[in-house]
Amino acid sequence: MIIKIPKDKQKHYLVSAILALVLILGIGLFNLKVGIIAGLLISTGLGLAKEFIYDRWMKRGTFDVNDIIFNLLGVWSGAFLAAIITELIPSLF
Repeated sequence: MIIKIPKDKQKHYLVSAILALVLILGIGLFNLKVGIIAGLLISTGLGLAKEFIYDRWMKRGTFDVNDIIFNLLGVWSGAFLAAIITELIPSLF
């Protein structure tokens, strides 16, 4: 069975995953623990802010709990990928 995921949800997932990955690895070059914490907090916070402030409060978009879920899935996927990268290339971190 193939599950069709709407394009909007795919975008939420992909943007959150890339943002978390870049933040964790970028900040992690200086301090990996800080990079992990900052990457998770910032990317999650931006996803929540987009939904609650931009969509719900400012009414510039459509508030959707499923967008938040896909944001969180993306953040954790990006963090997982960052963990794999830091294990494969430990000399950078």
